Formats: sequence, C-alpha cells, structure tokens
Amino acid sequence: MNYNNALLYIDKIVAKGSILGLDRIKTLMGLLGNPENELNFIHVAGTNGKGSVAAYTQSILTQAGYKTGLFTSPHIERVNERIQIDGQPIKDSELSALVEEVGEKVEEMVNKPTEFEFYTAMAILYFAKNECDYVVLEVGLGGEYDSTNIIPSPVVACITNIGLDHTAELGNSLEEIAATKSKIIKEGTNVVLSKQEDEITKIIEERCKEVDAELFISEPEKLEPLSGDIEGQSFGILEFGEIKINSPAAYQLENCATAFKIIEVLNSLGAKIKPEAVIKGFKKTYWPGRFEVILKKPDFIVDGSHNPEGIKATKESLERFFGLGKTIIIMGVMKDKDYNQMVDIILPVGAKFFTVAPNNQRALDPNELKKVIEGKGGEAKAFKTVSEAVKEAVETAKKENLNVCAIGSLYMVGDIKKIVKDNFSNDKYAELSVNEFISKLASDAPTPGGGGAAALAGALAMALGNMVASLTLNSKKYAFAKKDMLEIKDKANEIQNELLDAIDQDAENFKPLIEAYKLPSDTDKEKMLKQMRLDKCTIDACQTPLQIMKSCCAVIELVADLADKGSRMALSDAGCAAALAKAALQAASLNIFINTKSMRYRDMAIAFNDEANQMLKIYGEYADKIYNEIKDELNPPEEVTPV
Repeated sequence: MNYNNALLYIDKIVAKGSILGLDRIKTLMGLLGNPENELNFIHVAGTNGKGSVAAYTQSILTQAGYKTGLFTSPHIERVNERIQIDGQPIKDSELSALVEEVGEKVEEMVNKPTEFEFYTAMAILYFAKNECDYVVLEVGLGGEYDSTNIIPSPVVACITNIGLDHTAELGNSLEEIAATKSKIIKEGTNVVLSKQEDEITKIIEERCKEVDAELFISEPEKLEPLSGDIEGQSFGILEFGEIKINSPAAYQLENCATAFKIIEVLNSLGAKIKPEAVIKGFKKTYWPGRFEVILKKPDFIVDGSHNPEGIKATKESLERFFGLGKTIIIMGVMKDKDYNQMVDIILPVGAKFFTVAPNNQRALDPNELKKVIEGKGGEAKAFKTVSEAVKEAVETAKKENLNVCAIGSLYMVGDIKKIVKDNFSNDKYAELSVNEFISKLASDAPTPGGGGAAALAGALAMALGNMVASLTLNSKKYAFAKKDMLEIKDKANEIQNELLDAIDQDAENFKPLIEAYKLPSDTDKEKMLKQMRLDKCTIDACQTPLQIMKSCCAVIELVADLADKGSRMALSDAGCAAALAKAALQAASLNIFINTKSMRYRDMAIAFNDEANQMLKIYGEYADKIYNEIKDELNPPEEVTPV
C-alpha cells in the first residue's frame, strides 16, 4: 500500500465525524496488544495553548537526550505532522505500513473507529515500536471521552487555558468544560495546571483529591519579558538566564510557563533535564500556524485562533505590533463557533475584513460572516475562494501600507501558507536595488565572534573543499577504491557544511553578547537582568567552539581514512586539513576557557572545559600522528650517493 492509497483507505474505513467515547479505541488497542501500557505519557488537554505546550515539552525532552514522541492535531500541511519523534514527522513509508497493520485489526471490528481514533492508535503503536522514552500526547477534544484518554496514568497530566469552546459536546459553562477535561487526571499522577481563574482551579483541585494526584500550578509571573519583535521574543528566568522563542505572540509566555512547570515536575521525578536543554528546547521549537509570520513586505501572519479566548490573544499581539486599524483580517470560521463574539474582539485592529470558508464541511458561509462584520460597523468583502482573498489582501496591503493576518480556523492555515509560497516572494533581497543588495550582503556577512576558532574553522572548511576537489579530479587514480572515496567525499562535504554553519552561529552568538554588555545596571533589577543576559550569552558562546571542536575531530578521523586510500594530491590537502584541525581544536579550547572564566554556573563551566580538554588531548595527538605520517609519505626518498 503506497502513501496516497493509505490515506484513501483511512477515509474509506473509518466512521465519519467526531464521536466521543472510549469503547471503540479500547477494542482497537486491545487487538493491537495494548502498546499504550509500554509508554510514559505527558497528556495535555485544554482549550487554548495545548498544542504549543506539547511542542515546547517535546523539544526540551529531545534536547535533553530523551527519545520523545509527539501526537497532535489537526495537521497544517501534511498528515505526517501529527505523529513525530524528536521533531521529525513519521515517514510516508512508515505511515503506510502502520495503516496496513492497524487497518487489519479495524477490519475485525463491527463498530469502526473514527479517523481521530485510527490516528491515535497508529501513533501509540508507532511510539511503542520505536521505544520512546516519553510520549507527549495532545487531547483531541475535551478529555474524559477523547480517544487519547485510553492511556494508563500518565507521568504528567497537563491542563492548559480553559475557555468556552465545543460547548455542544463539552458543556455550556467553564465549570462543565473544566470537569470534562479534568478526567484525564488519573490515580496517583502528577498534574500541571496553567494558572487561571479560581473557579477552574477549584474544579481541578477537587479532581486531584478524588484520585490522589498531586497538583502543580504554572508561574508565568516568574518569566520576565526581555525583548521582542515580529520575528520572536525572549524572557528571563532567574535560574536560567535569557531564553529565546521563535514566536512573537504575547500569549506564548503563558504556554512557556506551563511547559517549564512540566519540566520541573519531570526533574523532581528523576529525569535529568539540564538548563542548557531547556534553553535549546525553547529556542528550537517550531509550532506552525500560531501567530506565524509567513511573508514580509507586507507582514503576513497566520494564526489558528478559533474561539473567543484565542482571538483575544491574537488581537493583543496584533495591537502590540501594528496598532489599531492597521491590518487586513482574512477570517474564516466554523458555523458552530461563537463568531459574533470573535468579531467583537477582533474588530478594532482590522482595517478591512476578507471573509472566506475554510476547507471543512462545518464552515460558515463567508457571506453570512460578512453580514455580521458589517452589522458591527466593519468593512467586509466575501470571497469565493481562500486563494482570491489571500492574493487581494497582499496586493491591497502593499498599496495601502497595511499588514495581513488570517484567523478563525487551523483548517485553512496550510492552504494559506501554500498560496503565499506559490505566489509571493519571501526573498529578503527581492526588492533591493543593486547597490542596496551589495550593502545588505556586506552587513549580513558573518563576523567571527570566537576569534581564532571561527577563523580557523573557515580555513579548515576551505581545506576540506580543496580535498573534495582533489578527490574528484583524481578519481581515475583510485578507481579500485571508488566506493570508499565517494563515501569520504560525501562525509567531507557534510563536515564542511557543519563548519560553515558553526561560523554563522558564532557570529550570531557574538551580537547579543555585545548588546548584553551595553545594558544598564543602575538598579538591582537592571543588574539582575543584565547578569542573566550575560550568563545566557556566555553559555551560547561556548556552544559554537564545542561544535567546531567536534567537527575538527570528525575531520581528523576522515583524513586518517583518506591517508590509507587517497591519491598523492588528496593526501597533500589531507595533511593541511589535519594541521588546521589541530590548530582549530586549540583555538576553540582556548575560547571555551576564556568564556567560562566568569561563568557563575561553575559546574557547567567545568563540564565545558572537561569536554574540550578531552577532545584536544585525544584528537590533538591523533592529528599530529596523521600529519607526520602523511608528511613522511609525501617526502621524496633521500638520494643515495654511489660508492
């Protein structure tokens, strides 16, 4: 079964619509051997923010060295996004194989599962087959009767912000909805709750007492906003320093606080998640469709907010960055949503409203939404297709110096991203003149921040390039070892790219360090924030030299292999690479020593230096040995004087 046929098969075999209840998923998991019993789950429910919290948690755990599964919904562009391990979506071939395996069991069932239940079963089976250390499982709808609630007691049950949504299925009050979501809390588990209204907190507390679960509440007040623009933001936590995230949305700080509390709880249970893993995990998280900037000039943002609370958070971010009445709002909603209240909230930031129908049978007619907006005093235009709305919005925004934001449903985010990608350039140099282009290139060029290490890494990358060229030009001379040499050439290219990436990253790490030294330190708070920023920058400044050292070690291993198999010309470049690799090792090691001298976290400083010194000792000596062997081989034999 190929990938496309697999998706068609799912659509054909499953029960249609959203049908709450655990009987079907319980039967299916039993037929599959109950793989859910083999895994450690972090179960995440909530009205808003649960996807972001799940993504942050997965990323941090992955950076800490744990193999971590992630199951979320809906997908934005491809269904594979729903099932990931360590940030990598399931491969087409793997998904197809799982569809066959799960499908065989579904054929045996009289009462067929829904599509969401089918994907839930596939995901859990996939994570069990791959022996994941943790699985972050996002609830689809509600909690109590959602198919993800088939799992045993999770390591952590998390409930994010609760609002009025899906009232037909979950209840007409916040208290009813909270009670339904609280049923993911099982006996003896640990519970993390996003800080919210007392009424909701009380319901969660009661459920925890009922099943002897321990409750932890997030502390967003501990996150000190430091800086931010449309590309992202940073915040400070006293024990960790500055933490950067890729989302500019103000509401993400609450989600970060919740994810941070999950990590605290996991550490208290014996996990080993170090500060650097937390910092990297937050920074590396990419969660599409949540106040995501997909185009510049004009700024075009897609945000999947689809209920009043979500729209309120989006409105606050739009007002923060663009002000009131400066944005064209592309809006498409489901007819079962409280779209009247959503319009009331978003109206002040909208200059114009373009109404559309998301690709879903529950979508509200765009003409109906247009009437609602006009009835409240807004300027609106209905479109037959999302594509027409996007194209006109971008052109109008360019002419009238406005921005664009698409809201109302995650179901249209993928379509909008594709339309923008296919029709508008994201090239930051596209609209520059020749002189502006040259100037911009010069200003964007990387400036070595690690001094000798970055400079020598550049020279080493060049030596690798020469080595690859020599291997290519002299291929006939080692035809007997063609496969070996091709592997060496591919590996050289790979390491060269790693070194070039490290140089760019070194430059990026240097800029915030300069900015940190310029920060004021007149008050106690300013001193604290400055020290936090400097600590974070110092940690970052050590990462790149370490990466350069690891690449240098890989170079030394590579040239050792080349010395056994290469041509004379390639050996010459290999000798240069060995010498440069050792010099870069020494320079990078010195960078790390200097950077860590003033680091407050002495355990981390010692760890950085121990790792650097070990690489320098082992691979430095190895590089000398290889260099001398190559040099001896390339030297001509001494002439013998005849007697």
